[in-house]
Amino acid sequence: MTPFDSTTDAFQLLQPFRPPPDPQRAVAASFEELYRRVEDACSHKLADSLYQKLRAAMKARAIAQLKALRSRSCPDPIAFLSRVDECWSDHCASTLTTRSIFLYLDRAYCAKTPGVKGVWDLGLMLFRASLVGGDEEGGGGGGVGNASNSGVTVVEEDVGEIVRKTTRGLLASIQRERDGEAVDRARIKRLTAALVNLGLYADHFERAFLDHSAAYYRAEGTRAAQSSDAAGFLTHCEARLAEEEERASTYLDASTRRTLTRCVEQNLVETHVIGVLDKGFDALCAENRIEDLRRLHALCARVDKVDKLRDAFAARAKRVGAAIVQDEENDKDMVQNLLDVKESLERIVSDAFGGSLELFSNALKEAFESFVNSRRNRPAELIAKYVDGKLRAGSKSGYVDEEEMERTLDAVLTLFRCVLYKRFSPFARFQHLIASPFN
Repeated sequence: MTPFDSTTDAFQLLQPFRPPPDPQRAVAASFEELYRRVEDACSHKLADSLYQKLRAAMKARAIAQLKALRSRSCPDPIAFLSRVDECWSDHCASTLTTRSIFLYLDRAYCAKTPGVKGVWDLGLMLFRASLVGGDEEGGGGGGVGNASNSGVTVVEEDVGEIVRKTTRGLLASIQRERDGEAVDRARIKRLTAALVNLGLYADHFERAFLDHSAAYYRAEGTRAAQSSDAAGFLTHCEARLAEEEERASTYLDASTRRTLTRCVEQNLVETHVIGVLDKGFDALCAENRIEDLRRLHALCARVDKVDKLRDAFAARAKRVGAAIVQDEENDKDMVQNLLDVKESLERIVSDAFGGSLELFSNALKEAFESFVNSRRNRPAELIAKYVDGKLRAGSKSGYVDEEEMERTLDAVLTLFRCVLYKRFSPFARFQHLIASPFN
């Protein structure tokens, strides 16, 4: 056998792997024998001739595979996905088999010759060229995972119907899952991985997917904001964000995760969070809904709206405090009511807004300074009387619980520090009373 016969004979033995595939035809030689024929051709400096024959055979196979796929097209894009998946799996299997047989050529010739693609990358390039109808380049190096390195020149309008229909099928499947239906996640993962490998993911799937997601969550956000109370809307947003993060990690490319999360944040959360603050925030605070307030703070942090939450919190503190201070008929209960409000608001700050503790603590302090001084001397007089009453009650009973008294005085001191009018006589007495039980 001459060296040239080796290349010709190798391809004759490989006929069962060439299109159209015929499962009834048996391979005339073992893989080991085929591998030796390839090695023999390379050793006789016929690698380039062998590579060109291999390229032609792989191109013919890719064309035949996609021709068969087009002939099996169906109007339902989701049903069509199973056919695309089958075609892609067949391509990968045949390319892996071919690479195993031509492994010596791959290592000895392709890997060492500038501008020559390896067998796997060659298969991807030829499949993509047949898929999108682009022009092949001369087999330049590099994988097909990036469109610019794919060896195929494709403009947007050249993308074939198979790619467009595959994208529509994937979008329809994902929408069904978002709507609560079960879908074949493994198939979606295989097909998105195929698009990544073919260099079609970013431009021809991801872009359409993000546009579809934005429209989906704009509409859903409007519906949810209108039909749910504040707590229900916040829970819904948190659940949707978790779902999309899990979806991205399960069957989308890693590059999509951040942009998808941001898309949901903008269209579902950011658009409606101000409405939640305007209509539902007071009720959440009044009912001490710590978990819901914590959820609100986390969502505001995601969309850079913590400053709006701080403003709403400060405004509520001022409204509640001012109502107590200005209620002259209940002056006798003013200090205790202010201490109760202080305790409630401080719990919200520590338990729900802990991620921005200093910001909200300062807002609370400013709010107290605002309403405590809204009646000039009267709050000062009532604070002094309140402490005096507490101390006298302890003296009459003959027993003072110092820990309880210290907690009470610490709370009252918060109000004391907020009062601007400290020169008046009620406060001189107040300062003396604060010091007396511990001297």
